[in-house]
Amino acid sequence: ARRMGELTGSKMPRFAEEMSRLQLEMSMGGSPDPQKVGQMAEDLYEAEQQWQRMLARMRLADDFQSREYFKVTAAWSERQGESLESVGAMMRWQASAAPLGS
Repeated sequence: ARRMGELTGSKMPRFAEEMSRLQLEMSMGGSPDPQKVGQMAEDLYEAEQQWQRMLARMRLADDFQSREYFKVTAAWSERQGESLESVGAMMRWQASAAPLGS
């Protein structure tokens, strides 16, 4: 659960902030820094890998708390209109699409 908090509490908001900056820069006619975009793609790819490992650990855990947290996370995701698998797929897609022009 601690790793889930680290991922959702710090890494993903930081990525969203960086993406917002990038979108603003591009909307004003600027060009993104290929190095920065490449780093963002790497960071997102690593976060997606961490997400997948964490979900697998929770799904296969022996203790009730971890399995319950997995089910709560899955239910929350479904209420948001996404599945846990689609969240991972979106992260992979963004990581692979991010290096525009690098």
